[in-house]
Amino acid sequence: MRGEPRPSPLGVLHAQSLDGRRLLLGLSSRSHGCTAYPDVRRNWFDGAVIDIRPALPDEYAAAGEVTVAAYLAEGALAPGDPYLELLRDAASRAAGAELLVAVDETGAVVGTVTSCPLGSPYRELGTDAEGEFRALAVAPAARGRGVGTLLVRRCLERAAADGFDQVVISSAEWMTTAHRMYRRLGFTRAPERDWWPRPDVHLLAYVHPLG
Repeated sequence: MRGEPRPSPLGVLHAQSLDGRRLLLGLSSRSHGCTAYPDVRRNWFDGAVIDIRPALPDEYAAAGEVTVAAYLAEGALAPGDPYLELLRDAASRAAGAELLVAVDETGAVVGTVTSCPLGSPYRELGTDAEGEFRALAVAPAARGRGVGTLLVRRCLERAAADGFDQVVISSAEWMTTAHRMYRRLGFTRAPERDWWPRPDVHLLAYVHPLG
């Protein structure tokens, strides 16, 4: 069963990026002057600023293109694959779930993820006791800066605050870089929950306990 909502942790956290450099994660936007966005997490990476926050309507198109570019960069989807149009449609994800973006110091969208609350049509595996997110994507040019880690941590923080017991996700078998990140962040495989949305796509289930 879902527990009572848990407060977000206070203070400053550090997370290892994929190449061993350190991220400084600021947990309160208001303490860092980000008053334009009431639900933003400002983060510093090697002197650069990356904000994690809900996407604005004029960022939906950019978020969609980042998602498509990230999936194409993996080499497992052909340019004409019909699934790419669903990935490009970030506006629908924003309407049916919560579309988060990672924005760099220039204002460019460099990453995105969709957090799926209870009742969202974008939920795939989650029970009422589980948080879920999907469509995690980082712009190919922004990889190695810890953007994916920041987005996943934000989803975990949100799920914990909502009182979920754990988070469950689906990840394509070919997303090996993401799988390494998930394991590093504390996710474990749940092979009994693997599934195939179509015959040529095998989705692996991962879970992350909260508490």
